[in-house]
Amino acid sequence: MTVIIWIALFLFGMALAVQLVASLYGPLDYSYTIKTAYPKVMLRILVWGGLSAALALLLGGRYRAAFLWGLGAYVVSYLLSYQATKLMLKRNLRLLDREWRAGRSCRAIISTRRETDISQDSLGSADRRF
Repeated sequence: MTVIIWIALFLFGMALAVQLVASLYGPLDYSYTIKTAYPKVMLRILVWGGLSAALALLLGGRYRAAFLWGLGAYVVSYLLSYQATKLMLKRNLRLLDREWRAGRSCRAIISTRRETDISQDSLGSADRRF
């Protein structure tokens, strides 16, 4: 039974971390109307941050660790996926920029890639239609 509680607290910590990260994006989301939305944005940050801190303080030693591991696991996975996305976008933009400077249009790039994919087909059927 204790293992089930640990798993539940770990998942609850992850779910709470999702809400906390979303509330931290509030000032960016409401930047166009921050003067009127400021109390709402700050309230969300305080509620989710306060709830996370209160649960971390109120849980017992064994259960606190599972909850904090859930919080930390989501934050780490979020940061890693954010950095991976940035690297992937930067690489793709660099490749597209190189193709554009070579004077090829986007349609030429896409059709070339399709022809390359068809010619490298493992079945050897180059007349396959997409």
